[in-house]
Amino acid sequence: MTWYNANAPFLGGTGAGLYPNRGTITEGLAGGSAKYDGLQIYLDRHVSSSLLATVAYTWSHSRDNSNGAFSSGTGASTSGRIFITPSGVDLPANYGNSDQDQRNVFVASAVYSLPIGRGKMLGKNMNRALDEVVGGWQLNTIINLDSGTPVDFSTDGVPNTTIDNRPDLISFQKVRRQFLGGNSNANNVTFFTGVFGIPPVNSSGMFTRPGNLQRNAFSGPGYKTMDLGLFKGFHITERVNAEFRAQAYNLWNTPQFDNPDMDLKDGINVPGSSTTWTTGANSSGTNNGFGSISSTRLNTNRQLELAAHINF
Repeated sequence: MTWYNANAPFLGGTGAGLYPNRGTITEGLAGGSAKYDGLQIYLDRHVSSSLLATVAYTWSHSRDNSNGAFSSGTGASTSGRIFITPSGVDLPANYGNSDQDQRNVFVASAVYSLPIGRGKMLGKNMNRALDEVVGGWQLNTIINLDSGTPVDFSTDGVPNTTIDNRPDLISFQKVRRQFLGGNSNANNVTFFTGVFGIPPVNSSGMFTRPGNLQRNAFSGPGYKTMDLGLFKGFHITERVNAEFRAQAYNLWNTPQFDNPDMDLKDGINVPGSSTTWTTGANSSGTNNGFGSISSTRLNTNRQLELAAHINF
């Protein structure tokens, strides 16, 4: 299902909708097309009686011309820009990488039961009291290495324009990784540099066509974490067991960055041109770093957890 405002200003128009005597007309179109290609590799192996290792990798590529039923269809900020022409909705102009497109997902995990304690390689004949202290330990780890999610550009707020659009691509280059420091916006990291043009507009300030940059053409920063857990089992009675857990999520506290600022109005108008914009910080507004990253993903910093379970 594709939701959109059927009476939104249309390309090449005067700023009014197709039905100028009406307000917003929310239409649900039971249509759209999508294509998905994928490759999955999975390996699960008992390396020894104490070690279980699992590796999984997925490569995929998803494309569509509809953002789905949970998108409002009103602009890039809601991942739902749907263009209207004098003939009606233009879904082909929305074709591109899907909002959920993620090319690479790699997960590796290992469960290692330490070979110490009664019946184990080390201390197999130790007494029960000592076994309760040094035996029954288990080490677990999960490593995630994922590529970034799609980012889409927006011309919303650019002077002398009326509706949101994608820009024309002139140049684009991702910036090499760099160390960050400080605690002010002056230290925001530039994720990409580039130059982008505003598509042609008519005398009413309406775009005459979509930008030539395809929807969700580029992706944001990836996701890289390592989790670690240490478990200890205790035998209380024949039917009752307890377990202590110490776990660390994102053990190395690796920053997981949000997607960069994709609004052209937060960048710099190229001197001598009213229709060309480049990345960087302008001198006004609270968000003034087109192409830069100013935050990390919510709740992705290192977290430590202690827990106790009783099973019976």
